[in-house]
Amino acid sequence: GTIDRNKTAVIYIDDLSKAPYGNSLNRADNSNIDLVNGYNEIKFYDGDNPFRLSFYGVESATAYKNNETFSGVYGGASYELSLTDGDVIKIFLASNPEMLEAELTAGDGVDASKVAVTMDRIVTVTDWAGKHNTLPGTEISIKPADDYDICVAVDGENVTADADGAFTVIVSKNTTIAVSLPVETGINAVDAEKLDNAGVYNMQGVRVGNADMKQLPAGVYIINGKKVVKR
Repeated sequence: GTIDRNKTAVIYIDDLSKAPYGNSLNRADNSNIDLVNGYNEIKFYDGDNPFRLSFYGVESATAYKNNETFSGVYGGASYELSLTDGDVIKIFLASNPEMLEAELTAGDGVDASKVAVTMDRIVTVTDWAGKHNTLPGTEISIKPADDYDICVAVDGENVTADADGAFTVIVSKNTTIAVSLPVETGINAVDAEKLDNAGVYNMQGVRVGNADMKQLPAGVYIINGKKVVKR
């Protein structure tokens, strides 16, 4: 019958160049899965277990499964893995890292239910405001609902969302990630119909007449001594 590999695990590897003679990840049927540096998303079904993961030319490595250390069963840097849906395996060939702490904070007024936080690409964090144990290289994705605007700062520095609206943070040290609402600028769009007869000036102080705002190009104007934005 058709094999339905409907389960997902992640294998993270810090530096494959530290295995000079190569590597292998084999399913139980000995079929091979190619690996790359960083995150490898593994689709599988129970019949693929156990997996055999080996790094050649490496005397030892540091391995974690869901943030808990485990040892190789074949010595050195070779492992037998029985994966379950949502497992995160991390192999460090270049270092013996210490556990780090990522603290996520929700600012005043933030509706945490409208902010999705995902760690290691597949682990959904529900009660995300608080402190979380992480390893170096851990990827944290913070994505608001489509109709919800937020700002994200990492150790006090603002970060920019990607094209999908998600803020991505790579943890390399103890880190504070602050989620807040945008700051109001005090400059708002105006109802042009109410200002048809008002004096309208550009930012150089030149009056553009008693203009209907609908006839003005986009920009910032002065009306009745206040800045208004035409979008």
